[in-house]
Amino acid sequence: MVLMDGDIARCKTRVDAIGFDALSSYGIGGGGTVEFSISFIRWWNFAIQSGGKVVIPLPTGWDPRPRSEHSVPWVDQGPEHFLQPTAKELQNFFQSSIQLTCINKNITETQTVIVYAWNENSENGTYYINALSEILPMSC
Repeated sequence: MVLMDGDIARCKTRVDAIGFDALSSYGIGGGGTVEFSISFIRWWNFAIQSGGKVVIPLPTGWDPRPRSEHSVPWVDQGPEHFLQPTAKELQNFFQSSIQLTCINKNITETQTVIVYAWNENSENGTYYINALSEILPMSC
């Protein structure tokens, strides 16, 4: 099992206390694509240095604006979002995360990444699928 928390120290403490297999993260705040990538690359490096097992989180962006403009009662979305990456930026981000996983096999022992935060119905259609089909599958 993987515990997801943006605060690496807190996540590592909880992983150890509860007996999870690895730590990871879900979302962080909004901004541009470059800031988004830098934030997660920084998170990856801190997580690897934490001494715990890690499943690299691989976010593809975050844009809940379609859901906030036409909300449903069970979702409370604000206007915060990341700018959509270009196809090349997305491909580079995927390749970086997979390479990091391959280089750190002793820490990323499941040899997997968690990909999240895109919704073909409300955010990007097949844009990401088309971009990633050019580079995937990719493995160590």
